[in-house]
Amino acid sequence: MLFDNGGVANNCAQYSNLLSSGAPDESTRSAEIRSEYLVCDAVQMLGLQSFIVTQASLPANAARTLFERLDMRSFPSSLRNRADGPTHTLKTLLALGKVTMNRDTVEIETDTQFFSLKIVGVVSRPATEAGGGRLRKEWIVWVGDELKDGNYKSYRTLIVRPFRDSRGDRYTGTLYPVQ
Repeated sequence: MLFDNGGVANNCAQYSNLLSSGAPDESTRSAEIRSEYLVCDAVQMLGLQSFIVTQASLPANAARTLFERLDMRSFPSSLRNRADGPTHTLKTLLALGKVTMNRDTVEIETDTQFFSLKIVGVVSRPATEAGGGRLRKEWIVWVGDELKDGNYKSYRTLIVRPFRDSRGDRYTGTLYPVQ
């Protein structure tokens, strides 16, 4: 994989090292290759921060939760510019799409786009608020975002966490690694 600083990664170690000094090249080919490095992003995230792997299984409604409650304004994607006000979830943004869902994956296909979210890990971290005594669950999610005309392809790792606010429960996402 090519990087904007001239570096080339051929494995996870090289990829992780190059991320500290540059970003992956913005070409379509690099976006395709980057999908092969999603596991490296997840492993790096787990290795750099304290976490506790729990025995708790993924809730049966996890994919539905992403579909109905993940705020698409919270991270960059092809849908972010269309997300506003009450129209900010996959359910509302891609309402006319064909939805396929199981316990850990939601896929939406329209005439012009394919968008998928796959939960590949669940971790619990000490919460930073209130002295860090509580554990906060986070989902490691792989995002596939493709426009069918070939103009846009993105494959990224997303950290999803529940967020409580006055509008009710919603989930927010942060791309990893942070750019």
